[in-house]
Amino acid sequence: MKIKIQLDAGCSTPLGCDRPLVLQSVSNMPTSTLVANEQQNFGNITVSLKSLGNTSYRIEWYSRMTGATTSIAKLGKDNYGVFRKWAENKKLPEVAHSFTKRKSALVHFLNNVDIIRASDSIMNEAKNYCLTLFSKQEDVHIPANHKFARYRLQGAIGQPVIVKPKTTSDYIMAEGILLQLIGDSSEIQLTDFGDLVNRRPVQKFPNRQVFMK
Repeated sequence: MKIKIQLDAGCSTPLGCDRPLVLQSVSNMPTSTLVANEQQNFGNITVSLKSLGNTSYRIEWYSRMTGATTSIAKLGKDNYGVFRKWAENKKLPEVAHSFTKRKSALVHFLNNVDIIRASDSIMNEAKNYCLTLFSKQEDVHIPANHKFARYRLQGAIGQPVIVKPKTTSDYIMAEGILLQLIGDSSEIQLTDFGDLVNRRPVQKFPNRQVFMK
């Protein structure tokens, strides 16, 4: 079976085809065991495959620059999760979503891994290694040597950002920390609500209105 990977984050609904459901906690993940010979370093990035028992597994992307780990896991039949564990000093809320479609989970995972201080070549090597691990575990064929786009906000995950209005860039309407990219939206933990009427601590905004601080 072949999977055609469309890694375009610009879609009107999250990932274009499968709306994520929030999982209870990253800490609910089953105990994992590193699979022998399935770990590689790419500059400051380490990608590894871990077994969760039976046919379940987890692919981890760890960045030594941020201290954060982003994972994609198969937890059961038609049950995939994408998780983010922040560095301890970040004090940010857990990020965890579940998916029924493996392609949706894979795209979300690749669009949310840390690429800070990673060159395009390193980023491509690490992401292609993730595809190799995923294709082996899922027993599907994914064409090799993808060229991955470097999205404007992917390097800002976990960093301070500002939100500007749709119609003008003359002032800042809110500030916060970028938690994740979901389709064409940014999920942000707000630190300054500015002009916002909605005072929820975590909100989504269109990517085009979000900028690194």
